[in-house]
Amino acid sequence: MSPGPALVTQRLSKDYGSGRGLFELDLEVRSGEILGFLGPNGAGKSTTMRLLLGLIRPTSGSARMLGLDIARDGLAVRRRVGYLAGDFGLYPQLTGAAALRYLARLQGGVAPVRIAELADRFAADLDRPVRELSSGNRQKLGLIQAFMHDPELMILEPASGEGLAIARRLRRRLEDLPIICASIKPAGPAIDGLCPIAYLVKPFRLSELESAVAAALAPAHV
Repeated sequence: MSPGPALVTQRLSKDYGSGRGLFELDLEVRSGEILGFLGPNGAGKSTTMRLLLGLIRPTSGSARMLGLDIARDGLAVRRRVGYLAGDFGLYPQLTGAAALRYLARLQGGVAPVRIAELADRFAADLDRPVRELSSGNRQKLGLIQAFMHDPELMILEPASGEGLAIARRLRRRLEDLPIICASIKPAGPAIDGLCPIAYLVKPFRLSELESAVAAALAPAHV
């Protein structure tokens, strides 16, 4: 028997009023799939990711991730999911190493050798204070904290092109890991190389975008 989907949402909605929010989102992501979740700022991408992680509660609808109800089992979901927020930040005075040790303790403990392995893989600078790192190097720390507890599903909101490029290079090593990647970039080589399945999100109901999605994903003809 094949495993069930890693993520299923049914009419998932968060209504902030005045037409703002996310409305009636229906998604299914299975193991090994990489879903691109694309749209401009304010379209509802971050709202969706926070709903999936149980950080905010839906107005209506439901979602199950890794077999768990996101509203009831938010803590258990977060323990099994890796998350890189688009606005990922750390205490600026800490070195990268100290920041990751702190986050590892919040995860219940991560072997130092695991952190060192990921730092080497991402060529991350762990010795300098976070405030002295470029945005790309801060994104590397964010990727390390997202991967270090061996998650069963990844949610990525890379804030820079470098973050997207790193995630794209990882794709070959993550064939069995479902990934949801949210980006403001509607197209381009970074997304094309990472997410073969994509949804476009705008500040209205997803059902209204079916033709736009089909057009965006259709091969170009010269």
